[in-house]
Amino acid sequence: AFDQELQECRKQLAACESRAAEAQVAMDQIPDTEQVSEAAVKDLETRRQTLSGDIEEGRRRLEERDHVLRNDVAQLKKLEAGFARQAELEQASADVSMLARTLAGTQSGMQRISLEAWVQMMYLDQVLEAANRRFLQLSRGQYRLVRSEGQKKGAGKTGLDLAVEARFSGEVRPVQTLSGGESFEASLCLAMGLSDRVAAANPGISIDTLFIDEGFGSLDEESLGKAMQVLSELAQYRCVAVISHVAGLKTAIDRQIQVKKNQGTSHVRLQV
Repeated sequence: AFDQELQECRKQLAACESRAAEAQVAMDQIPDTEQVSEAAVKDLETRRQTLSGDIEEGRRRLEERDHVLRNDVAQLKKLEAGFARQAELEQASADVSMLARTLAGTQSGMQRISLEAWVQMMYLDQVLEAANRRFLQLSRGQYRLVRSEGQKKGAGKTGLDLAVEARFSGEVRPVQTLSGGESFEASLCLAMGLSDRVAAANPGISIDTLFIDEGFGSLDEESLGKAMQVLSELAQYRCVAVISHVAGLKTAIDRQIQVKKNQGTSHVRLQV
């Protein structure tokens, strides 16, 4: 629009200059011998002055419009540079946002695993590896614990659920399908596996004591013997304390803290 107005100003200036030139030619063509009336001379002079004023006004407007146009061109270049920078920042922001959503496990079209959950999954695999060495022994080679890879519905974290693999059939099923005794064995092995991994990852930390509260009552005689065998091996290099009401453990464990409850009081008896 400014460019069009500038062109129009130039046309008007050219027209004024053309009329001024014509008036000057008309004055120059008046013969010296010809008698010209004073009124005619004044009229020509007035027209000349008017045209000169129009020319100056046209030049002034032309300069103003030219200045405005140059200023707008400079501002346009700044805006174009700003828009280019904005586009770069928007692209960078989109990349960072996608990375943030990926790390948070909220990116659409991808598995909902956050960076925190991914790290936990890595450590859980290590715990399961250590736990399965004992769980295979307790289950007589039947079962091993695995991490469930299924997509979880709702807001829960994916990849941190446990499942059990039946090695003879290859079937993978939820850990909730384990019997009471098998669940106790799995829990015991997980606790010891976690203890092993913590000690391995942190050489300065030593977990020397393991307390096991109940659960032995759900084991059959053979499973109880297997569990005691594992605990006996474990007791060679750390302290293992078992809290239980199972009578069979009284003969299997030499060192005992026996608590007998009487009416209103309890008595403690140490057997070493």
